[in-house]
Amino acid sequence: MLRRVFWMSGVILPHALAVVLGVALFAAALSDAPGFAEMTP
Repeated sequence: MLRRVFWMSGVILPHALAVVLGVALFAAALSDAPGFAEMTP
């Protein structure tokens, strides 16, 4: 059985960071931040 401390640091933290980074990049792209116009998928 997984201990709660391992589960929190090994699962929740990377997912939370990914969500925060994704929201920040999405907001920057919507606000036409410099540097985003040159980016292509």
